[in-house]
Amino acid sequence: GARPSEIRTLRWSQFSENEGLLRIERSKVEDSEHGEATLQLTEKCAEILQRRYRNRPTGEWESEYVFQSDRVKNQPVSTLHSIQTAIDKVGLNDNERLVAKKGKFTPHSLRDSYASLLAQSGEVGLFEIQQLLGHTTPQMTQKYAHLVPEEVGKKAKEIMERDGLMSRAS
Repeated sequence: GARPSEIRTLRWSQFSENEGLLRIERSKVEDSEHGEATLQLTEKCAEILQRRYRNRPTGEWESEYVFQSDRVKNQPVSTLHSIQTAIDKVGLNDNERLVAKKGKFTPHSLRDSYASLLAQSGEVGLFEIQQLLGHTTPQMTQKYAHLVPEEVGKKAKEIMERDGLMSRAS
């Protein structure tokens, strides 16, 4: 759920290898309450970062950045061109009809897909998605509200009726 710019400037010091955690410094958030987030990585993602760390350049080109520039020493990549290249290489933009309808899959699409899948699961509420994405207001997360399954609404209604919190029409 990190922003592409947060991934681009990710430092090795933000990755806790033993715990599989990633501390993100929220790039678009100024206040300290929302300015940092700790993300629990999937096992696969943690393995990829561990492998990348073991294979990182050493010596003159050693860097604190996970995604090191290949032109300037100890600087992050300047764009997410390499991520877009990987997206294109695996064929995510090969379906011309889908691209024409939904637009080209980009690095930001990964963040959007993450939030959409969480909302569709019905197991993660919009408030939690807001926290995971680092949105400062609920309105920013509302674009995912239509993805919340109907079952969630039915469950809420059952709870309200069960606990006498919702008046029944006579």
